[in-house]
Amino acid sequence: MKKFQTVAALAFLILSVSPASSSRKQDTIFAPGNTKVAILPAVDGTGMKDEKASARQCKSINSELVKLFQVRGFKFIPRSDIEAAIKNLGIDFSDEEQRKRATMFSVGKEVHADLVVFVLATDLAQTRSTFGAYDAEPCVLKIWVLDVHHESPIMSAKSQSGGNFPAAVNTVLKDFLKPYAIVPKDQQEVVKDGNR
Repeated sequence: MKKFQTVAALAFLILSVSPASSSRKQDTIFAPGNTKVAILPAVDGTGMKDEKASARQCKSINSELVKLFQVRGFKFIPRSDIEAAIKNLGIDFSDEEQRKRATMFSVGKEVHADLVVFVLATDLAQTRSTFGAYDAEPCVLKIWVLDVHHESPIMSAKSQSGGNFPAAVNTVLKDFLKPYAIVPKDQQEVVKDGNR
């Protein structure tokens, strides 16, 4: 009996300190006008050979992220501040070993963000069309949305496949952004160069 009690107590202790218990629910509501979002530069992990096409994909992902948060009245950390923090911290998100929540939290803290958003494009089926251009469907991506102040994931490497990258971003973030109404244009932060 004593052995059973020890095992039960140990199981309870393990469950009570597990990472899942520290995660915040996805339905946590933020005040967009007071919430600063750091959108980290998207990374192409697809192995795409065409560097220009890869850069366009990453830019389209980041543009879609900005649009989705901007129309709901969220504030943004300037891209230059994010890039400076990444450089100062010696982070390279193209290195698979550095794509960890702890690394993303460190950037968020460095730039005083409330939320950090990061997207990794993981797969892209490329087929060359008859005109020489690439048709890029379907795609697979992973998205992280992190609450910096509580150091907890709202969404951690949530994956989506199919369609193009902006459509996949929309699909993944749909439930998270559902509680936030679209605000009038005069309440939306003006964003330049993809992130202010």
